[in-house]
Amino acid sequence: MKTIAEMLGISIGTVDRALKNRGRIHEETRRRVLETARQLGYRTNTLASTLSKPRPLRVVALYPAKDEVFFNEISNGMAAAMRDLRGYGISLERMHTIRHSLSSQVNMLEKLAGRMDAWDALIITAAHPTALNERINQFVDADKMVLTIDSDAVTSKRLLFVGQDQYRSGCVAANLMGEFLQGKGKVLLLTGFHSVWGHQQRLDGFCAVTRRDYPAMQTVGPFEYFDEDFTAREILRRELADHPDIAGVYGTSSVALSQGAAVLDDLGKGRDIRLVGFDTDDEIAQYIRDGVIDAAILQDPFAQGYYSLKLLARHVYERWEPKRSSYHTRMEILLRENARGNELPSLN
Repeated sequence: MKTIAEMLGISIGTVDRALKNRGRIHEETRRRVLETARQLGYRTNTLASTLSKPRPLRVVALYPAKDEVFFNEISNGMAAAMRDLRGYGISLERMHTIRHSLSSQVNMLEKLAGRMDAWDALIITAAHPTALNERINQFVDADKMVLTIDSDAVTSKRLLFVGQDQYRSGCVAANLMGEFLQGKGKVLLLTGFHSVWGHQQRLDGFCAVTRRDYPAMQTVGPFEYFDEDFTAREILRRELADHPDIAGVYGTSSVALSQGAAVLDDLGKGRDIRLVGFDTDDEIAQYIRDGVIDAAILQDPFAQGYYSLKLLARHVYERWEPKRSSYHTRMEILLRENARGNELPSLN
């Protein structure tokens, strides 16, 4: 609007009235503004134009709640999106499970099915790639909007997925491990859940690249630790005793990093066995700086929470339709030189 005002020698207020077709304005001036706007490729911000009469949008977000930074960052991202979208008539209700619990999610989806008139859209971290499809499809068929974040229900009727390209991140992890081990040695595979799509994809990507590019690297496992600290530690201690020649450890969630680092450090093997996995917090960052953890791959949980709500709002208020089924968050690799927790940079 400022550019148009300067080009035509009129005020920004006049341009605003012409573009929004309100207030008193000379018809020739309106025509000149609209023609200049067309030449400049200007499009009215339809999302902002709905502020006067916003459609109420009641959103339910269903994802695990653990005392760890990852899911807290999803919550922080959603909170930031809600601040940006204040005034649009959006409400957010959070529902949480303990870890990735399929049975708990099924129960909560049953409860949502019993109060269909109380919500409009669901954002969910799917605890299983297919087991929730029937219920998700029923919601969509009933004109509810469903988005997945972090872990997908790929073959369901959900609108879109927001999260990391999990398969590609597994490929990246394999390349890191291959370089650390110079392409040879035993690698222990640990996974939070066999049934969670994101964990499956990270394993599949890792194994595919290992077979293709590092045939001298032998894998042991995978072993499932259910995102439980104690279970992860016990598996690692057992497998290190059974396979004293293990050269690397790869895990699909932050638990494998934090607990794996604790065990390796306790056994005095923190500098001898390579450890690669996902996500960060202050503890993991310190282990990276200490050289116990070799690399952590971040999947930007803040962006997952933030953009799931922003894209949903765009779909509702702009009538925007996704051009693809998945919107991937950035991938960042933490090494000793850039190790940090999930804190945002300070500008003070």
